Amino acid sequence: MKNSRHHEFEFTIPGDHPCLEGHFPDHPVVPAVVLLDQVLQGIDRAWKRQPRRLSQAKFVSPLLPDEPAQVSLELDANGIKFSARKGERLLFNGNFLLP
Repeated sequence: MKNSRHHEFEFTIPGDHPCLEGHFPDHPVVPAVVLLDQVLQGIDRAWKRQPRRLSQAKFVSPLLPDEPAQVSLELDANGIKFSARKGERLLFNGNFLLP
């Protein structure tokens, strides 16, 4: 879903992605930096904007390889709020500030 203030998208990090090597052996978890990169890519696709900085992020539940994550973005005057879920389970949320 996309409109001037709201955008939603889904992503999946494949099990053979290089970021998973060593993160963690025998039980890979998608690193937070990869999750935030997916959010930044979604912001760029939705609004062609590049946030100034991450003001807050909370990682609640791990995302495993090959699991889909649904991301919701909300643009307001101060920045972009984001949250990601796998089904009903909250994975992470936070806020980027805009220049």
